[in-house]
Amino acid sequence: ALERPERCLVAHHGGPQKSCVFGLILFRRAAARQWESGQNHQALERIKLWNVQTAACVLDLMGHANHFFSVSFSPGGNLLASGSRDTTIKLLNVKSGACVRTLTGHYGGVASVTFSPDGQLIASGSHDMAIKLWNVQSGAWLRTMAGHKSRVCSVSFSSDGQLLAS
Repeated sequence: ALERPERCLVAHHGGPQKSCVFGLILFRRAAARQWESGQNHQALERIKLWNVQTAACVLDLMGHANHFFSVSFSPGGNLLASGSRDTTIKLLNVKSGACVRTLTGHYGGVASVTFSPDGQLIASGSHDMAIKLWNVQSGAWLRTMAGHKSRVCSVSFSSDGQLLAS
């Protein structure tokens, strides 16, 4: 089951962007109210699976409360991980389209997600300058790697799963 969209918690004061940010906060609050009342499920960003041979959309999945940056198939192809500006990672069942679990813990948008070669781990890189490792089976956060001085826009495991590039 999908969660309701998160409320916008960030507010900027003063300057020419004040009305723009205020409008975004009102929009996000309105979207959350619509979600809670069941009025607007199409407001969620959608993830589409495409047949490469025919270019046809074969599955249209309900996704995140904000746009997503990254998607990655598990090595077995049964799960899809997605990272979003809403700071979450969703694990979706590819056959049914159901959300298996939502991983939370980043403080910025999740720009990159990838499965380890054995499919046991997910690495995520975020605008919060952190890389996190997660257990796929339980959804548990395992560790955080810090050291970047700006956003982490891409993460990738080595073929043996022993190294992670960011």
